[in-house]
Amino acid sequence: MTFSVNKKNALLVIGVLLIVFAILIVTSTTAWEYTNSDSFCTNVCHSVHPEEAYSHKTSQHARVTCAECHIGRIPTLKAVAVKSTHILHAWHMLVGYDRPLSSPSLKSSGDSCESCHSEQPHQFNSIRRSTKYDIDRANSKMDMFLVMHNVRGMYKDDPGKGIGWHTENEIRFIATDPLKQTIPWMEVMQENGDSIIYVDTANPLDESEIAGAKRHVMNCLDCHNRVAHPFPDPEREVDRALAEGKLNSTFPYVKARLVELFERDFSTEEEALQFVEEAWAQYGRDFPDLAEKYPEAYAKSQEYMKERQQLVTDLIVRSRFEDLEVSWRSFPDNTGHKDFGGCFRCHDGRHLSAAGKPVPMNCFLCHTIPIVMKEGDPLPDMRIPFGQSLPAGHYDPDFPLRHPDLLDDTCKECHEILKFGAGNESFCSNVACHGVGWAGIF
Repeated sequence: MTFSVNKKNALLVIGVLLIVFAILIVTSTTAWEYTNSDSFCTNVCHSVHPEEAYSHKTSQHARVTCAECHIGRIPTLKAVAVKSTHILHAWHMLVGYDRPLSSPSLKSSGDSCESCHSEQPHQFNSIRRSTKYDIDRANSKMDMFLVMHNVRGMYKDDPGKGIGWHTENEIRFIATDPLKQTIPWMEVMQENGDSIIYVDTANPLDESEIAGAKRHVMNCLDCHNRVAHPFPDPEREVDRALAEGKLNSTFPYVKARLVELFERDFSTEEEALQFVEEAWAQYGRDFPDLAEKYPEAYAKSQEYMKERQQLVTDLIVRSRFEDLEVSWRSFPDNTGHKDFGGCFRCHDGRHLSAAGKPVPMNCFLCHTIPIVMKEGDPLPDMRIPFGQSLPAGHYDPDFPLRHPDLLDDTCKECHEILKFGAGNESFCSNVACHGVGWAGIF
């Protein structure tokens, strides 16, 4: 009898322990999954940056969770160790801290991007078309065409060219700011094990600074740094909305008015919506002739404008945030070189080797010279070059800076009229090149 009672008690204890153990497993698993969710990251911890969650939803990586990039696709035990370091941030959440503009805990592309993207992608030259509208009455349309040199080696022994060169060669660099916008020193590793060191001659570091600085190994995220949280130039957003038909380009000065609207300050989304409503009302008062000459069409246009109010409000919210000192300009995008330094952080003509040679900044390395077409013009002949040779001067490492000095009569064999400027009257009068103030260089 005693044995039977003890056996029953033992079974009862084991049963209770199994239930408790099961509850712990379910609870811990649920807690683990929740702390890896976007809602936890954006609402519990990182509500300090509400615009980051907004931009993530509009990115091409909207279905990639926060944890997949910021923790990485790594083994669970390693992820637990990484996440345990985030507990230190809890104190700052309680006492408050300034809004950070960078993420020191962001994993390298090897632990995140390359879990989905191949380390050796098959890339090909491609034609890129971008559409821009002027701020005149007609919102004049202009298309720009580029052939992008994306080719890289398909096999290990096949060297990459163009933009793809960066994915095959190890580069180490020193950055003097958290956003890695200022790079005064870099080291390019050669196949034979040697290296070439380039220094910014306009802003050099001394030997002690170099010795004590952290050397970053360049990875995908050093250029593709806004792939999951894009904050584009609001003017580009308006151009895209016009090109996609979300905004009617036949409305007089619609782009100019929207760009002006983006410059206004606001505190809440409701206030931004009020600005948009007031702007549409003022627009109707400024162009009463539209209602008089085309009453039916104007009525439809008014309805169209009302439908677009939320669109324009979203555009404004994406360009200005709760803290008005933080805007889209606070988050540099390094994939290009128009709004921010981007490529020109290194390829600026000032980074020289010990032999006095600059880091190449030749336009032809990454793309062709842009061809600009106005509305109504025929499409250009955009054949993708293969094995095409250019005159020797075109391969000068700092050709964009020196091309006026390299000018001679042989240029006319290809370019005919050699008239510089931004009027787009000739090949050398190119608005896409000369009509832009390139960040970090010109």
